[in-house]
Amino acid sequence: MTTRSDIEALIARVALRDRGAFGALYDATSGKLLAICLSVLKDREEAEDTLQEVFLRIWNKADRYAVTGHSPMTWLITLARNIAIDRLRARQRAQNGQDGTETDTLPDSRP
Repeated sequence: MTTRSDIEALIARVALRDRGAFGALYDATSGKLLAICLSVLKDREEAEDTLQEVFLRIWNKADRYAVTGHSPMTWLITLARNIAIDRLRARQRAQNGQDGTETDTLPDSRP
């Protein structure tokens, strides 16, 4: 079992671009993070694609993780959940025929 301090140490090593630590972090957390993505997206293939995006984000932003007393899994789960929600919104826009570039506008009586 991987402990909280183990995960914090792995994230710190990932911030230093340690590929071995990245693999170990993936092994330790990917099951939980996939479950988060799947619970939001309800589609296994899309959840797996999202998980890949999550780990790319972890690789690129591990140096931004700060030990704050909160669980490092909270940071990882928040990343996974937010990326999955962004994908869900993009899917919904595509289904509604929107390309995401439209903005809501309010009528303005000013010239």
